[in-house]
Amino acid sequence: MNNSLDYLAYPVIVSNHRQSTTFRKKLDFGHYLSHKNRVQIVKPTVDTKPPVAHTHHLLKLSKLQGEQKRINKIEYENKQLCQKIANAHRGPAKVDCWNEYFSKNSRRYIRNTTRYLLSQNE
Repeated sequence: MNNSLDYLAYPVIVSNHRQSTTFRKKLDFGHYLSHKNRVQIVKPTVDTKPPVAHTHHLLKLSKLQGEQKRINKIEYENKQLCQKIANAHRGPAKVDCWNEYFSKNSRRYIRNTTRYLLSQNE
């Protein structure tokens, strides 16, 4: 057999003369040796790091925005209440709530309705 055909880099029908040369055999052998050296040099390692934490999973911006809106609303309402209290302290003393007491006497209601009816008849 021909010396150049004893090694085929790709065992297919030879359509190109570069596939069967010794140069290709040398290149492949060189790649094999470099790969073998890299495999021997490599050290076994175990990945003990935690998985990568993405900030968009941990930090929910929509929740923070909602919380900030709620805090702003509470602060605004507190400011309004403080202004009302300050105005009440500064201004003249006024009674703003009159609690009128109506007795629960049932006879009074009957008496009032009869008076009303009598005044209507006159």
